[in-house]
Amino acid sequence: GHGMRRMVEDDKPPDLDYVRLIRKISPLLWPEQLNLKLRVFLCAATLILARVANVMVPQFYKGAVDKLAGSGGGIPEFPLYYLCMFTTMKILQSTNRDLRQFFWIDVEQDTSKRIKLRVFTHLHALSLNFHLQRKTGEVLKVVERGASSLQSLLSMALFTIVPTIIDLLLVCVVLLLASEAVLSGVVLASMLLYGYATITMTNWRKKFRREAITADNAANDRAVNSLLNFETVKYFGMEDRERDVLDGAISEVNKANWSNEVSLYALNVVQQLILATGAFICLYISAARVAEGALTVGDFVMIQAYIVQLGMPLAWLGTAWRVIQQGFVDMEK
Repeated sequence: GHGMRRMVEDDKPPDLDYVRLIRKISPLLWPEQLNLKLRVFLCAATLILARVANVMVPQFYKGAVDKLAGSGGGIPEFPLYYLCMFTTMKILQSTNRDLRQFFWIDVEQDTSKRIKLRVFTHLHALSLNFHLQRKTGEVLKVVERGASSLQSLLSMALFTIVPTIIDLLLVCVVLLLASEAVLSGVVLASMLLYGYATITMTNWRKKFRREAITADNAANDRAVNSLLNFETVKYFGMEDRERDVLDGAISEVNKANWSNEVSLYALNVVQQLILATGAFICLYISAARVAEGALTVGDFVMIQAYIVQLGMPLAWLGTAWRVIQQGFVDMEK
């Protein structure tokens, strides 16, 4: 009754309850129509195929190199089979994103529509007091932002973070099956350290971003107020003083932006150092194993290809983390 309605209408606490929020939105994520459910399965199939392609591309690359090098004391051969399979897997890799989006777009639109309709119905069920105290335009903007944020959150979680984690685990399994447990451990440790550093430093950078936005808003507000009070400024001859005040405000903006940019450069340097160190250790170990005769040149190339493949999606990890955090904030509102 009335008590529940008051609870619904009260402002939310500043600390997000992720579990409660996920529990609320999870029923809306699974489509109701059969054709959309089929599209979800097709989308999942494309993701699985992409994971298979990511594992097999370096394998076929290794096979081609070993054939050309005549590894194992054999005669160098033209690796037609490996070249054809390598090209097929590369095509599957490159077209996967567009194929996946083709299947997903209708599901995404349906989810967004059902969320907007549910919120719209909920708003109509609220008391008159709620509508008198809130601005309609602001409420609608929050609804729109929350729905779009859910789409971004789902896209980042399902198509960036989860596939990257699966790829990492698959590479570790492949190396373990090849009796290279040390290499598997180095790859896993490097990627975990990369993820930890990215998330920690991204959270640290938020204060610089907030300071930059606050300083920019203050400078704009100062300039607009000065121009709106043009007659007063002119009457008292305060043009130079207003200019000096604006000069100080812009200097604060530049200082805040400098801190924001430098923190981004620091994040990029730390990320690249972690990746480069992990790659060097893996290549050093594999090169030593090749020199001993335990691995082939193809194995060395395969390990390097796996490292490059894992590094590419990790570049989006910081962005994905920010999008997910902002998505939860917008949906809570």
